[in-house]
Amino acid sequence: LSGFRLHEVNAKLCTDASLVDDTDAESKLFAAKIGSGHAENLDMQAPGDPVLVERDGPVLVLASDEPANYGSWIYRFLPKYLLSRAAADFEAVLAYTPKFALDLLDAAGLKRELVPHNPRRRHLVRNAIIPSLPAPHVYLRPEIVAALRAMVPSGRADIDLGERLYVSRRMQSIRKPGYRVLLNETELVERLREPGFGEFFPENHWFRQQMGVFNHARAMV
Repeated sequence: LSGFRLHEVNAKLCTDASLVDDTDAESKLFAAKIGSGHAENLDMQAPGDPVLVERDGPVLVLASDEPANYGSWIYRFLPKYLLSRAAADFEAVLAYTPKFALDLLDAAGLKRELVPHNPRRRHLVRNAIIPSLPAPHVYLRPEIVAALRAMVPSGRADIDLGERLYVSRRMQSIRKPGYRVLLNETELVERLREPGFGEFFPENHWFRQQMGVFNHARAMV
């Protein structure tokens, strides 16, 4: 495994969605990223010997596109893990785990050894289970929705913002000026206070807290 892509024969590399060749525009896009040595938000290649991952039992490879992206973990990585857990037996899980990903896997009930995956290094996995992407383009199959719903904590949220939420990007705008900024967001927040919408900054809360707040809400902007 190099980065989060899988080596194929004839120097081709495959991703969750497509084989890199000249067949379509998406493949050309991936080919361009590979040519530049960079893909999405992490470098792909690094010199040195492969990292050997050798266990007695199979190792589930949770590799996918955008491994450092929070949203990607929710609709790419988590469905892979939840469906694989129901369909296969494995001893360990190989995954790139920024701090938020550990929180997601804990909420999903991970009870296997977690082997750190460095997307910048090559990995040699002796006995690998490599699940395909079950949720392309953020469309979730019914069994994925059911598995995600089973993760929702019971009872009321420990943070009560009421039943009307505005999911805010204002803190993101401060941290990343000019990046996907809503130009009149402050005005919008003030307008939404009148009908009783509370402002929610999800990045300030852990995954279970987010789930509790969203699950309690009846209307969200």
